[in-house]
Amino acid sequence: MSRCLRLLLGLLLLLMTLPALLVAQVTGTITGTVLDTSSAVVPEANVTATNMGTNRSRTAVTDATGKYVLPLLEVGTYSVRVDKGGFSPFMQTGVLLQANSQVGVEVVLQVKGAVEQVTVSSTPNLIQANSSTMVQVVDQQRVADLPLNGRNVLSLISLDAGVVTRNVPSSVGQSYVLGKGIY
Repeated sequence: MSRCLRLLLGLLLLLMTLPALLVAQVTGTITGTVLDTSSAVVPEANVTATNMGTNRSRTAVTDATGKYVLPLLEVGTYSVRVDKGGFSPFMQTGVLLQANSQVGVEVVLQVKGAVEQVTVSSTPNLIQANSSTMVQVVDQQRVADLPLNGRNVLSLISLDAGVVTRNVPSSVGQSYVLGKGIY
């Protein structure tokens, strides 16, 4: 009876943590700093990120240092709008957020009256200068276009930077060295 109860509790715990693990893989973060034209920080500015595909919005307020963080956003393309009294609204479209990535959108607000609205439609720099992790997304189009030996999805691991392929006897299969682990 005790063993069955432990097994049931372990299975229940696993089922409760599984959704949290799945959600962590399909979200990203948008961060940045809001400044004015004299490079002074702008506290208490409203920052809104809107997913262009679903039209869902998330809002944050900049802190005393002008920084903001919008964590746990669904992957997709976003528009980021910043509003603050006395300044013209700022809008940047085409912010591509991929799984497990952090994208920085740096904002410079113009004093109201000088310009009514500033819209930036360029793609932001996707280099994560504040993180040493390597993230590479292999999208559906690349999976369909790449020649995979035997259509083994694990062979896509070798496309990532820092992965070394080891030749192992064919009866064992292929192994990959990633960091200090072998997969």
